[in-house]
Amino acid sequence: MDVRLTGAAQRELMYLNEPLLSRVNGILERLGDWPVVSGVKPLRGKLSGRFRISAGEYGVQFYIGGQAVMVEKLVIAPAFTRNKDMPIQTIKIASHEYVLMPKSQYLRLQRGEEKLNQPRRLELPPLPEAHSDGTYPAIVTGRAILARKIMKRRWALGWLQAKLAREAGVWPETLNRIEKCRVAAALFTVNKLVATLARAECASAPQHQDQSG
Repeated sequence: MDVRLTGAAQRELMYLNEPLLSRVNGILERLGDWPVVSGVKPLRGKLSGRFRISAGEYGVQFYIGGQAVMVEKLVIAPAFTRNKDMPIQTIKIASHEYVLMPKSQYLRLQRGEEKLNQPRRLELPPLPEAHSDGTYPAIVTGRAILARKIMKRRWALGWLQAKLAREAGVWPETLNRIEKCRVAAALFTVNKLVATLARAECASAPQHQDQSG
């Protein structure tokens, strides 16, 4: 069955770190087999007609609209979202909304943007456009967001695809398919890639000497 994201759910996906995004993507892929999907809980009261499917501390809330599964909300436990690589807090100043993030992650994103602005640009997989009703194709969108996150971090380090695959112990063909949105990335593979990127980012970060002495 067709699985779609509301605009709000699509924006929530953008804020997830790679491992959590991989887990949520796994749920979106499973919903494509609706109604043959295990672990679905029908909601009651004001949310009657909605469903929730969870796996531990994460999940999605959805309803059936016509011939599509409509994912309208991500359900992530607050304690699970509090980590340095997943900024989801926002503030509003003068009607403009801003995202709060740790300085270390901002610097990482800034390095990536500098790389992207160089003459030899990184060609990221495009994010799918919205349907006429404002929803987005869930599975393709989730894969594209994950691919873009991995590619930006790899590019910021100046690494080719083959180097990341080698350092992470991942088959180059697997990484290529992930970055081209051709496959649902397995969580253990994403964890390998993210751990390798994080180590390289720490090693390449500027070291500030203590000037107190």
